[in-house]
Amino acid sequence: MSNLGCSVHSCGNNCSGLCCLSSIDVTGGSATSSSETSCRSYRPASGTTNSTEDPAASPSTNISCKASNCKHNDNCRCSASRVTIDNCGCGNGAGCQTFEK
Repeated sequence: MSNLGCSVHSCGNNCSGLCCLSSIDVTGGSATSSSETSCRSYRPASGTTNSTEDPAASPSTNISCKASNCKHNDNCRCSASRVTIDNCGCGNGAGCQTFEK
């Protein structure tokens, strides 16, 4: 499991910088940079701001990763100890900033 930090405030799964999901999917099969990755678990926030008291929010998150060129990709699982999902110019606007070729 990786410690996941998320600064994508427009995501409905973001709970004060943590993800409310126990696992996420990162895409970018042919990515050569973080801007070519995307958090597939992103969902637009609706209505009010995200809950800051969600008990499911935890930094420990399983990350399924399709970015095969990333040095942290270990058999489609992320092996980085700390992962940051941030706003980017990628598909849905949420990309893996921990990507390293």
